[in-house]
Amino acid sequence: MLARNDDEDDEFDLVDRAALELAIKLTLEEKDQGRVGQVKSMLADLQRPWSETACFCAYHRQARVLDLHPWEEPPCHIYPDDEEYMAIRGPRHVTAEAVTLLKRMLDAGISRYHPDPLAALEAAKRRANK
Repeated sequence: MLARNDDEDDEFDLVDRAALELAIKLTLEEKDQGRVGQVKSMLADLQRPWSETACFCAYHRQARVLDLHPWEEPPCHIYPDDEEYMAIRGPRHVTAEAVTLLKRMLDAGISRYHPDPLAALEAAKRRANK
């Protein structure tokens, strides 16, 4: 199992934990051995919370599959209410498209940490049409 049972990781529900586990798994399967080594090192560091590494992988995977610019925030780093987010994290580049994507994900029961938001939405749509 990839996850350690850190007390601080109890903040995640089962849907989020599954998405974070998938983000780690997919990152470790990448061809970029530099990234794989980085994540393996992060996971081996017992001083680093599992959640930090998992969220790093979710951010990395989302930015990659959504082809984001370096200054654009992926769904795992924003909130549905942008004003709330700005009060918590300060100003940065959040697009209306990113907020809309996150809202669609949450409405479909998809974790904000899912490593491939568009594929997850498509799968949810196929399940709903059955």
